[in-house]
Amino acid sequence: WYLEIPDNWKNKITIYKNDTVIGQREVIFAYWQGTEEPPVPFLSIYRLTGTNRTAASTRSGRFVLREQESVIYSAKFYDVKFNHGLDETELTDRFHLIQSAWEDY
Repeated sequence: WYLEIPDNWKNKITIYKNDTVIGQREVIFAYWQGTEEPPVPFLSIYRLTGTNRTAASTRSGRFVLREQESVIYSAKFYDVKFNHGLDETELTDRFHLIQSAWEDY
């Protein structure tokens, strides 16, 4: 997948991942405050593949971005001061799956 990054995020964010939960990959977008302060997470995007993916996709304030047969992509905004400028609809519109094969289109 990929995300179209808004212009106001450029040079203000850092991105890292968390693979500690089986069946879940979390990509965290965080506001970069410089080398003296830790980054502040403002958005997580999840790739859920476990047997509990449907329940996990809406847990703790998450919302579904895309759903496929064996994978659900969901996201969560954190309540922070960084003005990311997106709501659920705009984030969903900017979220895209990468096509591995084009013969079906």
